[in-house]
Amino acid sequence: MTMGRKARPNDPCPCGSGFKFKKCCGRPAGSPKPVAMVHTRAERVSATEKLDFFVDELWEEEEEEAFDEFWGRHLDREDELTPELLSLSRGVQETWFAFDYRFEDDSRIIDHFLEQAADLTPGERSYLSAMRGSSMHLYEVTDTVPGTSMTLRDLVEGTVVTVNERTGSRSISRHTCLAARVIPRGCSGGPEIEMALLHIPDFCRDSVLAAAKQEREEFFRDDPSGSLDDFYKELPPFFHDAWVSSIFEPAVPELANTDGEPMVVTRVSFHVDDDAALVRALDGFSGALSVTHPTAR
Repeated sequence: MTMGRKARPNDPCPCGSGFKFKKCCGRPAGSPKPVAMVHTRAERVSATEKLDFFVDELWEEEEEEAFDEFWGRHLDREDELTPELLSLSRGVQETWFAFDYRFEDDSRIIDHFLEQAADLTPGERSYLSAMRGSSMHLYEVTDTVPGTSMTLRDLVEGTVVTVNERTGSRSISRHTCLAARVIPRGCSGGPEIEMALLHIPDFCRDSVLAAAKQEREEFFRDDPSGSLDDFYKELPPFFHDAWVSSIFEPAVPELANTDGEPMVVTRVSFHVDDDAALVRALDGFSGALSVTHPTAR
């Protein structure tokens, strides 16, 4: 399986419409292209509240089991995060559990909810359907228009999307690496980042990207008929592990000289018999070095 394989019928359409390829750009010639789904900000909030209530009422035990899988080797370290970082972590975890996590029968929470919830408005249903078709990808910010938008390049797939983003476009700089979830049509009418996003630090970006590509290769080697959607639905715990590891286990830079040899930090002390004479000698130094007066020991 190569990185540039063609979209399969049930893959999300590469054009970013949110529909499957077979119903969008892969549809028969001459058939109408489907209209992208729409929802309001109020419908987004109300749909999320209804889904959260559904999860809390019926799936609490399953969510606890999924929590262990999500945190993996960092289980029981949640309390070490600051309140702000903990909010990001939980946002990614809860979204993954509701929209991505598969049970033994291959179903997802969102599938059960859309089937059972009879009181959803068309806008609420369209928002939840858009989220169901979304997944978390690894992006690089290639351009920003502060207060308006950000352009993101998918570091694994190579696709580019410009998202409407007021707040993040003011604080997130170019070349920043993000693990984020994008829906093709949000409340603004265009592509938007949905739910929490994770900043992947520069010092671990290359290793995270290499590992993501390796995961992709292994996924399609094990399941050649699998879809990109199925693959990316599995990645939020991977991205979360990379993000939280950069917080709990930050990399220590290795210092080296111009020859690439390790630098050893040392401290040298000298005994001075005549402090005043040394100060006079240093005061009269005309070289290029900047020297401060020593303290006699």
